[in-house]
Amino acid sequence: MAKITTKLPVNLKDKDRWIFKRRETYDKPVLKTIHRSNIFLSHYGVALNYLLPVSKTLPNAFGFGLPNSGFIFEFYKKALEEYLVSRFGKSLELKTLSKDKEYLLVFSPWMGYFSWVTESLSRLIKTKERHTELTLILPESYTKKKFVMDSLKMFPELSYEVIPDGVHMIVPHITIPQLKPFTFVFDPEDAKRTRQFVVDYVKKLQLDIETHDFIYISREKAKNRKLVNNDEVVQVFKENGFVELAFENYNFFEQVHLMNHCKVLSGVHGAGFANIHFLPEGSSMFELIKEYSSVREERPSYWRLSSALEIDYYIQYCQPKEYGNYDLWVGVDLIVDINDLRANITQIKHKY
Repeated sequence: MAKITTKLPVNLKDKDRWIFKRRETYDKPVLKTIHRSNIFLSHYGVALNYLLPVSKTLPNAFGFGLPNSGFIFEFYKKALEEYLVSRFGKSLELKTLSKDKEYLLVFSPWMGYFSWVTESLSRLIKTKERHTELTLILPESYTKKKFVMDSLKMFPELSYEVIPDGVHMIVPHITIPQLKPFTFVFDPEDAKRTRQFVVDYVKKLQLDIETHDFIYISREKAKNRKLVNNDEVVQVFKENGFVELAFENYNFFEQVHLMNHCKVLSGVHGAGFANIHFLPEGSSMFELIKEYSSVREERPSYWRLSSALEIDYYIQYCQPKEYGNYDLWVGVDLIVDINDLRANITQIKHKY
């Protein structure tokens, strides 16, 4: 199996080298587009065939001793219970989809902006030659996500069928582009193909919005993972020519347009950083993230995605406002070392 080697962070400190060296290489995802008949599909995207999970349709589901190990058992148990209750009970609704259609599955249980951009778009692009023959399964909740409905405009030949929330399905015929086994592994060729497809589409829109070389992503509208010394941090970025923006103020295509004209994207770790997918080759990403203290807190996704897309990656670890369990880490506020911040920004700007 082919190995992918991830380029180490440009500003990596010797004391942190071991954190990245242990995750420097990984197996290149080998994914196929498969076809199945009469599967059970839960409303949140778990597919069962003869009561067993369909191969490579669950995210972060395998491995032991990893931050997300064991999820396959959780997903499987829940899906099996839902199948049995919806099939033989009355409390859950089961719908058999049309036998005259070939359906397409591109979402998974961890569906969000990150997974849509880094996984679902790729799966849509891989099947675009067959879109006139396929009907996308679209849960009702996804129709309320503007980034989903906007990005589906790139696939005008693909029809979709909205499935009401909470309704499980028996799907007579379905096409499934397989899902990456882990959210933090990437095929560089696939990632670049997705970037090119989306950027080419957005260029044709000829959007008229102001772009910036250096962008700092604000978390003012975020519910968690804010900066305790945010005003001081923002001031340092602005002193160095960065413009503070909130992705929430832009639609999907506008975000792509901003990224494609950006040289350096910076900010606090979050799902919005999936937009580095649309940064040009040779640009840079600077991620502020909680200091490393446990394998359960590893988040290599943006480092690896940057490498796959040939984007220089910089990182600064930040002290948490409080220490606690894994669930606390996900949303804890951070304290940024201002001296380190100035030094890192100076190093980044030397490139330009």
